Amino acid sequence: MGVDLRPLIVSDVISLDELEGRIITVDASNILHQFLSTIRKPDGTPLTDTEGNVTSHLVGLFYRTLRMINGFSIRPVYVFDGEMPDLKTDLVEERARRRREAEKRWMEAKKRGEAGEAFREAVKTGYLDEQMIKDSKTLLGLLGLPTVQAPGEAEAQCAYMTGDDDVYAMNSRDYDSLLFGAQRLLRYLTIKNSENIEVIDLSKLLKGHGISFEQLVDMGILIGTDYNDGVYRVGPKTSLKLIKKHGSIEDLPEKYLEKLDDGYRDVRDLFLDPPVTSDYDLAFSEPHENELVQFLCEERGFPRERVLNNLHK
Repeated sequence: MGVDLRPLIVSDVISLDELEGRIITVDASNILHQFLSTIRKPDGTPLTDTEGNVTSHLVGLFYRTLRMINGFSIRPVYVFDGEMPDLKTDLVEERARRRREAEKRWMEAKKRGEAGEAFREAVKTGYLDEQMIKDSKTLLGLLGLPTVQAPGEAEAQCAYMTGDDDVYAMNSRDYDSLLFGAQRLLRYLTIKNSENIEVIDLSKLLKGHGISFEQLVDMGILIGTDYNDGVYRVGPKTSLKLIKKHGSIEDLPEKYLEKLDDGYRDVRDLFLDPPVTSDYDLAFSEPHENELVQFLCEERGFPRERVLNNLHK
């Protein structure tokens, strides 16, 4: 989800090769949810070990991360969510409701023997529990990668870390990352899409439209974000026109202000001053092969030969 800034985006296209040696921050929950959605059995059931622990996310995390490291020398730093802001409560509850409804439709499709429909509904049901997060952190540590525990939203922490001279960019599909101040945002960063990665430079975006960062945040609030509904019929182009003419939300005509939730200042504060930490370590090391084999193969049921082959590529 996130804010719709697509019509206003100023971006360039790069290839994976151009990220060689770069450190990028990654919202862990975002990418893990993608793996949970797509890596499943034909009927939509997630992959599990013999004890019933879900492993779909570990499969994606292990093989994709190794490809990034070994194939392109990219150094990812995965950032994990901390405390959820109160502003997001309604959204989280709505997502949970949609998951429950999708799970019901998934079970009904399985009973009818409609595999395609079952899979389409199953991909909407994934969620991360504490064990999945713990396993992910364990795997990343054994791969020799640093992880960061955010005090709040991982997306905000990822964006904050792009201000570090050692960090090139953050990877996310959500434009909300720009509202959190990501200095450089990478979109569509996948192995298959190696030649068409979108890179958005925040300073170029602001300069291109003649606005300040604070004004970009106000535009996002008018359009609508994960934390507020925005103003009906105010899209990206209209929000830009309004903010450039009036300067800020407070100076907008009353007909717009009356349609905006009173809590918009809290949303603005969250984007401009989110809870983040500077207490993180960007030290990388070689994979711990023996411990990796023990964890993935002995404990989580991965095929030993395939794990070793990928480690040694």
